[in-house]
Amino acid sequence: MLKSIIPKGRSILFPVINYEMNALENPSLNTESKLVKHVMQDQDDIINLEAIVDDQKIPIYRVRSEPSFFTINVPKDNPYQIPGGGTTRATADGFWVFLKPLPPGEHEIYFSGSCSLGTRNVKAKYHITAA
Repeated sequence: MLKSIIPKGRSILFPVINYEMNALENPSLNTESKLVKHVMQDQDDIINLEAIVDDQKIPIYRVRSEPSFFTINVPKDNPYQIPGGGTTRATADGFWVFLKPLPPGEHEIYFSGSCSLGTRNVKAKYHITAA
């Protein structure tokens, strides 16, 4: 459980579950159309989505990368085990929540998402103070 202080009057944007892909991680995705198709298919397979703030379910929106493509720099020594690293174009797709400013005080934010096989999943709970 994570605790944070958010300035009062500040909106919060967070991803519930999202996916980024680039040709360095998967060299077979060597065109922009292949990359877009791959990330869209990945997110089309998300079947479980939930976001709750202070015991109330809130809407989750699917958001594609804007701009559609962006440049990323992967260092040579990287945690993704991409040999040699490098610079490449990437795209992303995912499910996000945008919260209007919360009233001052303590709040709990919980969210989760997973794919049909459960191999891609996320679950988190935050306790925040709007002050």
